[in-house]
Amino acid sequence: MRKRIFTENSHLPAKVRLRVDFIKSLGKTEISVLDAFAGEGKVWERIQHMLPDHKITYLGIDKKKYSRPDVIMGDNQKVMRGIDLTKFDLIDLDAFGFPWEQLEICAAIAPDVPVASTAISVTLGPTPYGVLKASGIPEEWAKNKEIPHALFNRWRWEFWEHFCYSLGYRV
Repeated sequence: MRKRIFTENSHLPAKVRLRVDFIKSLGKTEISVLDAFAGEGKVWERIQHMLPDHKITYLGIDKKKYSRPDVIMGDNQKVMRGIDLTKFDLIDLDAFGFPWEQLEICAAIAPDVPVASTAISVTLGPTPYGVLKASGIPEEWAKNKEIPHALFNRWRWEFWEHFCYSLGYRV
């Protein structure tokens, strides 16, 4: 079995720029952020460095034990369901794969809170059924072993956009 290697913070400049541009568009100098996939925190460290005149109150979630004092250790889906997401100015979903379950939680609990979502997706990795379902792909097709999953992956980003739109988000 091939070991999966994940590179945290790939495309770091683009991820930072996306979030900095959004923060500037808010017109606020004090914001609170929930980072549901906190990792090492490099994205938000760089953002704070780029926006020294902004006060960014940061709360992260990560499965690593005791990584930093501003990070809750645990399953981000459970934590997100247990805190008041409406208190944040931005929810950050930067995931390995599609953060579709976390985005569903945001849409259900805090639909008016903006979400910055970036996904790292490998060419042959599966497109989650929840994402395919939003685009009208029947479950029996998505779970049929005789239909190559790569067929769905060819349009994965279009399926992701459909999924986001189905929750009320605009890409």
